[in-house]
Amino acid sequence: RANMKSVLFFINISLLVAFSSACLGKCKDETKQAGTWSMKFHVCGCLHWFKWRYDATATASGVSAHVSGYKSGTGAAENAAFQLFNKLDSCNCAEQDVPIGKCTFSARGC
Repeated sequence: RANMKSVLFFINISLLVAFSSACLGKCKDETKQAGTWSMKFHVCGCLHWFKWRYDATATASGVSAHVSGYKSGTGAAENAAFQLFNKLDSCNCAEQDVPIGKCTFSARGC
């Protein structure tokens, strides 16, 4: 009986650790256009150690940038875009204000 309690305790702890950083939320994919240039966003709400956080990946010209742990989907998308701009080698830039959810994102596409 004591061994059974130990096994159940171990299983509960294992499940708790496994689900504490699982991405169990909804994801949203969007493509934003700036002139002839486009950027794809993949944003997911996830459970990170018992707190709801957002992860995002921005992709353009075959280059991607991923960020995680942001309090909002818009914040995650903006920071993924910023990281992506830092990865791009050359720029042929255009600027545009792009609506993302309830916010407007000033985008500079290169």
